[in-house]
Formats: sequence, C-alpha cells, structure tokens
Amino acid sequence: MKFKNARADSAITEVIYLGTEQPETCRWCGARTDFDVLPSGLQVHKCLNCAKRYLVEFDETMESGE
Repeated sequence: MKFKNARADSAITEVIYLGTEQPETCRWCGARTDFDVLPSGLQVHKCLNCAKRYLVEFDETMESGE
C-alpha cells in the first residue's frame, strides 16, 4: 500500500530522521509504516496505526561502509 501524491509539506518537516537497514516503525507509536520516495530522495513515512507522517533520509556513507 502506497499513499499517493506524497509531499514534504504533509509531513513534519522540522526533523528528518536517519533511516537504518531495519524496517521503519513509527517514531511515535511503534507500528509499521508505509512510505513514498520524494524527488529529493527523502522518504515520507505514514504510520498505518496513528497516521503520523515524517521524513526519513539515509546516509550513503554508512551504507557503503566508509
């Protein structure tokens, strides 16, 4: 399930969380999230339980082992 037309202004944009290799769970309630990728490469996650939205980015240097 993906939500359509994800926009950064529909998420809490003051904070961008750092993603990990583990499946993302809601930063508020711990439930699973669904996400869409923005043109900038950020992921906007929406909680399937409490409907909170937030942004996640990944640090490529951590993924490549540098």
